[in-house]
Amino acid sequence: MKKYLFIFVALVLSQTAFSQCSELFFSEYVEGNQSNKSLEIYNPTNSPINLSNYQIHRWNNGADVRDETYTQVLSGTIPAKGAWVLVKDTNSTEIVYFQLRSKANAFITANCGTGSTNRTLCHNGNDAYTLEKVAGDVVVDIFGQVGIDPGNPTAGGGWNNNAATNYTAADSTGSSWTTDHTLRRKQGVLQGVTVNPGGGGSVNAFNVSVEWDSISFDVFAMFDSLGNHHCDCESFTSIINPTNNLLVETYPNPSHDFIQINSAESISEIMIQSINGAVAYSELIKGDVKNTTIEISKLHISAGEYLLFIKAKNGASITKAIAISK
Repeated sequence: MKKYLFIFVALVLSQTAFSQCSELFFSEYVEGNQSNKSLEIYNPTNSPINLSNYQIHRWNNGADVRDETYTQVLSGTIPAKGAWVLVKDTNSTEIVYFQLRSKANAFITANCGTGSTNRTLCHNGNDAYTLEKVAGDVVVDIFGQVGIDPGNPTAGGGWNNNAATNYTAADSTGSSWTTDHTLRRKQGVLQGVTVNPGGGGSVNAFNVSVEWDSISFDVFAMFDSLGNHHCDCESFTSIINPTNNLLVETYPNPSHDFIQINSAESISEIMIQSINGAVAYSELIKGDVKNTTIEISKLHISAGEYLLFIKAKNGASITKAIAISK
């Protein structure tokens, strides 16, 4: 029975892994002073993607009713494993720093005043965004929580990581991560958020710290990484689609403290993925290493069924279903 369970788990996880690293997602968010606003989009796939099939929509101040003056259809192409940067254009009274302008792949002239026909790139810390396919407004990623206003940014409001305040810094009740900050998507994030946090309820459920790292306002640090996103999709592209022609011995299985890996070829990459597709552990192996040990007891991985991906330096790879016990 256990053998059949492993086969089922391996099939499910392989399908889940294939669905990851397969669609565009937001990878950086800049909310600086004046007009210093920017969004970065990352292409985790192995092929260039035509952006004319995509659009971004800003949900202003907790709005849950769509207003097309907050929608911008994109243009251009994102290369495979590449990032694309959209920057708010400037006018004579507002300054966009040269350090930010130099990172732009495209500019959007957004007049944020009432009555404007384009108010898309006008976020100030309490606005959600969706990245969508033009056909059918299909959402491929969500930043923030649509329908929730986490507080007036002028008074210090925005989203944060404080559960005691429902992850909001409403009117200076806590420190805001989304006002006067740059947010960078964590390297282990392999796909966008397609379900509104909290199911669209009236209570905020967007904990910004789960998938994002925050950098306080600084002219140089805020813009430094724009245009270059680091993602585990880069390292494990081939391992997610294994060739299954690598001779490897792994034991014990189930395991609660360690997994020993003995390979016929030098190992380059190892990854453990959970049943829901989350990466529980990943490692790039340097040097001529054929035998290695994963110290499960030190990784705080929950008990359950997992998939172990192993790739050799010669390109061969294999997937093994494993069980972790406590």
